[in-house]
Amino acid sequence: MTAALKASKHTVYGCYAWLILGTIVVACTVALFVTPGLGRRRHLARWAARLFFFLVGSPVKVEGTTIRESCVVIANHSSYLDGIILTAALPPKFTYIIKQEMTKIPVAGFVLQRLGSEFVNR
Repeated sequence: MTAALKASKHTVYGCYAWLILGTIVVACTVALFVTPGLGRRRHLARWAARLFFFLVGSPVKVEGTTIRESCVVIANHSSYLDGIILTAALPPKFTYIIKQEMTKIPVAGFVLQRLGSEFVNR
């Protein structure tokens, strides 16, 4: 396969993945606006995150998440997808602790607030 063909395949896939992400973000944001109850909103977000990874060919498989007591998960994230990955992988009862500055980002701030995230000054 030529380099140009490979590059064009990557570009097409990238456009597809962004289209899927954008569609799910818009639909999920609207749904989070109208869905009552924190538990329902967290289940919706988890379902949307898993749907995204399934549609882009990277389904999430989680093993060993039986949690019997309180716990803290610390993620030294290196990507903007890390939050979506954690949402897809962790049970909906988890709460995120996020920097206060995120409340100023229009869509992200709204979504994080509707999901019951806790915001802290760093």
